[in-house]
Amino acid sequence: MNYLLDSPTFRPHPQCLQELIADIRTWEGGIREFLHDEQCEPDVIERIMADESRR
Repeated sequence: MNYLLDSPTFRPHPQCLQELIADIRTWEGGIREFLHDEQCEPDVIERIMADESRR
């Protein structure tokens, strides 16, 4: 279980979430690796990565 993302009470401030995503984009492997590490479903990863390519 990922306690940060799976917590029912986790409600990040939008600015904090944007900062987190911007930071993740700089990591080796970027967003795809982060989502994989968080055990996201492959179809979810592909949908998010498609959105990322349109940014």
